[in-house]
Amino acid sequence: SSSDDAYSYGGAIYVNDGSTITLKNNNSVTFNRNSASYGGGIYASASGTINLNNNGSVTFSGSSAGLRGGAIYTEGNLSIRNNDSVLFEKNGVITDGAYHLHSVYAGNYNSGREISLSAAAGKNIEFRDSIYIGSYATVGLNAD
Repeated sequence: SSSDDAYSYGGAIYVNDGSTITLKNNNSVTFNRNSASYGGGIYASASGTINLNNNGSVTFSGSSAGLRGGAIYTEGNLSIRNNDSVLFEKNGVITDGAYHLHSVYAGNYNSGREISLSAAAGKNIEFRDSIYIGSYATVGLNAD
């Protein structure tokens, strides 16, 4: 999906203040070729929460943002845990007419934010694109 608004949020999913989106127990979850100004695939506002847990494969591929967060833009909490495989590839931000690989942006607007990433036992989370973690974020990288 895409949006042509000057400032669009979440090409596929927009998580509003105080809301939670949970995708769990699916064979596969794929965000492919979504676009928006903020969060090509998913946007979560300051008190929003994104949970992608206990799925088979989770893939973010080919999504883009005009400003920040090719795959995901979050000012809230992000949990990607216990999936069989997670892949971020070919997601990016378009600035000054150039495409820069960039998958996740965790903004600086709210303290107490938590980014939790873990793979299921013997599995991987693979970032082929960069991530940006703001100065107030707490990041947990764990192998379960």
